[in-house]
Amino acid sequence: MTPAQLVETATRILERALLRVQHGNGAADDAVHDARIALRRTGALLAVLAAQPNGDNVERAQRALRRLRRLLAGARDADVVLAQFARLPQRDQQPRLERALKKQQRRGGDQVVQQIGRRRKKALKALRRVDLVDEVQKLADARIGPLTQTVLERANHLAHAPSARNTHGLRKALRTLRYALEICEQLGISGVPDAGAFKLAQDALGGAMDAQVMADHVAALSSSDSPLAALLAAEAARDLAAVTRVVRAWDQRQSANVSPAAWTNLA
Repeated sequence: MTPAQLVETATRILERALLRVQHGNGAADDAVHDARIALRRTGALLAVLAAQPNGDNVERAQRALRRLRRLLAGARDADVVLAQFARLPQRDQQPRLERALKKQQRRGGDQVVQQIGRRRKKALKALRRVDLVDEVQKLADARIGPLTQTVLERANHLAHAPSARNTHGLRKALRTLRYALEICEQLGISGVPDAGAFKLAQDALGGAMDAQVMADHVAALSSSDSPLAALLAAEAARDLAAVTRVVRAWDQRQSANVSPAAWTNLA
């Protein structure tokens, strides 16, 4: 496929996904999840394939995509928290908390429906104004190198300063690198690492982040001495510590290149 074909396909997928959220077709969490993936993949395409990655048209398009991602983030978090809450053994003992979480979910969904139509139109308009590269063979060196360096830096940050924020930063960097590698593969560019193992690492980091989101939501809606809130906070801290130990060990061994195989230990 050509860069233009890749971006056009991604734009069509994104538009369908956003319309599905806007009109409430299908399960809400699935629709939001699909839209968030489409937004991230479209942003990755611009970062790799734009003729001027830092140009005004690209910045406008990326800004419009970021606004949509932020709009959907609250709805996604509410869906994840409710799904995790449904699996808790203590669920039946927390009827007030369950009602509060469901109310939070409805509020987030209403906000999405109110705003997504206008933001969707702005994003699609901005995407169609971006100029794309003609020559793809040099993309790997020009774009993959800086993304790899970002992964190394974020891993180092997490290794030396464990926090939910740094876990999230590393996960985002891995995801961006993985998407870029997949784009290179679709364009037929050889000599780039396999992207598969990076997804395993993303999933492991994502599990730790979901545990933190759950703990934060329950703590915000519970009393300060809630045993459930304390339990969830301890579980989130344990998951973060486990991920950090693996990243710290990897950070001490890493060289100038990121090996996908090294990240399978996170899964």
